[in-house]
Amino acid sequence: MVSPYRDGQIPLAFLGRSRLIGPPQQQGLTLTEILVVVFLVGVLAAIAAPSYLAWATKQRVEDALVVTVGALKEAQAEAIRKSQGCEVQITPATQTIRATTFPAASPAVNCLPTGNRVLSSSAADLQLTTSFTPEAPLRFTYRGTTPRQGILVLAHPGTPRQRCVVVSAGIGIIRTGYYRGDPASPSLANCHRDP
Repeated sequence: MVSPYRDGQIPLAFLGRSRLIGPPQQQGLTLTEILVVVFLVGVLAAIAAPSYLAWATKQRVEDALVVTVGALKEAQAEAIRKSQGCEVQITPATQTIRATTFPAASPAVNCLPTGNRVLSSSAADLQLTTSFTPEAPLRFTYRGTTPRQGILVLAHPGTPRQRCVVVSAGIGIIRTGYYRGDPASPSLANCHRDP
């Protein structure tokens, strides 16, 4: 085969392209590029951290609210199912909710078939206050009604995120809302309905 080029020589322009076909060159990031990436990741983390912490705080309060409402509704349903009253004991110090039959049976029967509830493992995570006391507890009759109205307030210490659960006197309606007031002294007037 005869070369189309004069004297069989290949033009220099084609020789430059042959470097692309050769062995791969080692490539990587320089120290400066790595430092810039680390700096940008740090800035993004600093911006996102407060938002994440606020979200986590909100979730703790919302989770405790769901557990509280679930325990109250379960105790009310058990009172109706068993045709026997249920007394709900709310202990803010240990952040637990228990329910047993009343008048007290021997032995006491638990009105929470799925077990007692613990809202939080630490008082630093959640603050629980209530207008129900051991002297005046929340009681559901065999019809699911309750003779007195009361409120539970769930808050995260040091943040404005506060939720409330109101149990109405009479037919025993359980509703939730946002609490706008001092959680240390729960008041029905400060519990506003969910939007």
